Amino acid sequence: MIEHKLRLVLAMGLIALVGVMSLQASAQQNRQPQDIQERNFERADFYRERAKLNAQSNLDYPFIPYQTGRGSQIDYVGLTHQIQMLAAQLQAVAAEAAAKKMQEGSAPGLDLPVASGAKEGTYGPDGPTEKSVAVLLEYRLMVSGNPRLKVGPIKDEGDNIRANIVTENGAVVDEYLVNKSNGVWSPVR
Repeated sequence: MIEHKLRLVLAMGLIALVGVMSLQASAQQNRQPQDIQERNFERADFYRERAKLNAQSNLDYPFIPYQTGRGSQIDYVGLTHQIQMLAAQLQAVAAEAAAKKMQEGSAPGLDLPVASGAKEGTYGPDGPTEKSVAVLLEYRLMVSGNPRLKVGPIKDEGDNIRANIVTENGAVVDEYLVNKSNGVWSPVR
């Protein structure tokens, strides 16, 4: 009988030990995802700080905004600085392209379309229209890099479209006639 009670106590002790071990294992499994999440957050913060330091060293600016779920503040000064840096880089690229064009023997300028059989590809399926001429002229002025010039009045004159390039003050700089049948630009002035 004592052996039977001893076996019963040992069995119950074994069951309790197995129960405790399974509780510890499940607790460890439940703790593991939290540990992984904490490590992921720590790693993300590390990379965020490293990116911030890298941006500061590259742009010589003390704060570069980054978007997180924690806040929605926008650093407008930082954005303005970044836009200015990008504008300076674009101007440098444009100057380099103009110098290359001069070396090739052609003068930098608007590069307006010449006569070709592909007027639909340049202007759209309807050929030259006031809107397509205005868009093409705006693009060419933007690429030329002179911020003081803008597209002036554009008028449909039957077989041609008259397009003007004006200064900020409204003085006419150039005037073109665009032939509607073939898309050729002819300078008037």
